[in-house]
Amino acid sequence: MPTAGPDTDLLFERAAAGDGAARQRLLTRHRKRLERMVTFRLDRRLAACVDPSDVVQEALARAVIVRTLYQSITDPSSRS
Repeated sequence: MPTAGPDTDLLFERAAAGDGAARQRLLTRHRKRLERMVTFRLDRRLAACVDPSDVVQEALARAVIVRTLYQSITDPSSRS
Protein backbone atom coordinates (compact mmCIF):
# COMPACT_ATOMS: atom_id res chain seq x y z
CA MET A 1 0.00 0.00 0.00
CA PRO A 2 1.42 3.40 -0.90
CA THR A 3 2.39 5.74 1.89
CA ALA A 4 1.01 8.75 0.07
CA GLY A 5 -1.57 9.35 -2.56
CA PRO A 6 -2.96 12.18 -4.60
CA ASP A 7 -5.63 12.74 -1.96
CA THR A 8 -3.31 12.83 1.07
CA ASP A 9 -3.43 16.61 1.51
CA LEU A 10 -7.21 16.58 1.22
CA LEU A 11 -7.45 13.78 3.79
CA PHE A 12 -5.22 15.73 6.19
CA GLU A 13 -7.45 18.79 5.80
CA ARG A 14 -10.60 16.77 6.36
CA ALA A 15 -9.13 14.91 9.33
CA ALA A 16 -8.04 18.21 10.89
CA ALA A 17 -11.61 19.45 10.47
CA GLY A 18 -12.89 16.44 12.42
CA ASP A 19 -13.75 13.98 9.63
CA GLY A 20 -13.35 10.59 11.28
CA ALA A 21 -13.48 8.66 8.00
CA ALA A 22 -10.61 10.75 6.58
CA ARG A 23 -8.59 10.21 9.75
CA GLN A 24 -9.22 6.46 9.54
CA ARG A 25 -8.11 6.35 5.88
CA LEU A 26 -4.88 8.15 6.78
CA LEU A 27 -4.19 5.82 9.69
CA THR A 28 -4.89 2.75 7.58
CA ARG A 29 -2.65 4.08 4.83
CA HIS A 30 0.29 4.77 7.15
CA ARG A 31 -0.07 2.05 9.79
CA LYS A 32 2.40 -0.43 8.25
CA ARG A 33 5.01 2.30 7.85
CA LEU A 34 4.55 3.31 11.48
CA GLU A 35 4.95 -0.32 12.54
CA ARG A 36 8.19 -0.60 10.54
CA MET A 37 9.47 2.59 12.20
CA VAL A 38 8.68 1.21 15.66
CA THR A 39 10.32 -2.11 14.77
CA PHE A 40 13.47 -0.30 13.68
CA ARG A 41 13.61 1.95 16.76
CA LEU A 42 12.56 -0.62 19.37
CA ASP A 43 15.38 -1.77 21.61
CA ARG A 44 16.11 -5.42 20.87
CA ARG A 45 15.76 -6.30 24.56
CA LEU A 46 12.15 -5.13 24.38
CA ALA A 47 11.45 -6.50 20.92
CA ALA A 48 10.92 -10.00 22.32
CA CYS A 49 8.24 -8.70 24.71
CA VAL A 50 6.52 -5.93 22.75
CA ASP A 51 4.66 -6.14 19.47
CA PRO A 52 5.23 -3.05 17.28
CA SER A 53 1.58 -3.08 16.19
CA ASP A 54 0.58 -2.76 19.87
CA VAL A 55 2.88 0.24 20.25
CA VAL A 56 1.31 1.91 17.20
CA GLN A 57 -2.21 1.12 18.38
CA GLU A 58 -1.52 2.57 21.83
CA ALA A 59 0.06 5.69 20.37
CA LEU A 60 -2.90 6.26 18.04
CA ALA A 61 -5.37 5.72 20.88
CA ARG A 62 -3.54 8.27 23.03
CA ALA A 63 -3.44 10.71 20.13
CA VAL A 64 -7.21 10.52 19.82
CA ILE A 65 -7.64 11.15 23.56
CA VAL A 66 -5.27 14.11 23.52
CA ARG A 67 -6.96 15.56 20.43
CA THR A 68 -10.38 15.22 22.06
CA LEU A 69 -9.17 16.90 25.26
CA TYR A 70 -7.52 19.69 23.28
CA GLN A 71 -10.69 20.30 21.28
CA SER A 72 -12.82 20.41 24.42
CA ILE A 73 -10.51 23.05 25.89
CA THR A 74 -10.11 25.19 22.78
CA ASP A 75 -13.66 24.97 21.36
CA PRO A 76 -16.03 27.11 23.44
CA SER A 77 -19.09 25.59 21.72
CA SER A 78 -18.25 22.15 23.13
CA ARG A 79 -18.64 23.35 26.71
CA SER A 80 -21.94 22.88 28.49
